[in-house]
Amino acid sequence: MLGGEGAVVETEYAVNVVNDSFDSYVLFQYNLTNTIPEQLLGNVSVIVDAFEAEEFAEVSTKPLRSLPYDSPGQTFEAFEKPDGVPAVGKFSNTLKFVVKELLFLFLKTLGNDRNGSLG
Repeated sequence: MLGGEGAVVETEYAVNVVNDSFDSYVLFQYNLTNTIPEQLLGNVSVIVDAFEAEEFAEVSTKPLRSLPYDSPGQTFEAFEKPDGVPAVGKFSNTLKFVVKELLFLFLKTLGNDRNGSLG
């Protein structure tokens, strides 16, 4: 059943989803936080599979360009629902992103601690 909110903190990324059901569509709002200091997440989106809600059709998505460490971000998915269909269904959600390692910044910081040289 749609409605309410959920949270997943199984990995190093915190995800909280809030969904709103309107007369003709359902909106999923994903509140995201990157908790890994060495990573910058890019092209962040949520792949939503309406596997037990086939009558719903995805109509819009808003990905997040980047998600730096410890900064909140949001991405959205909107589904149209046909007239007369109750807001009931199961949706599977998969977080998709590109990881940009910040190793260079880490090494540069270490190098500066050693009289300004990296080697």
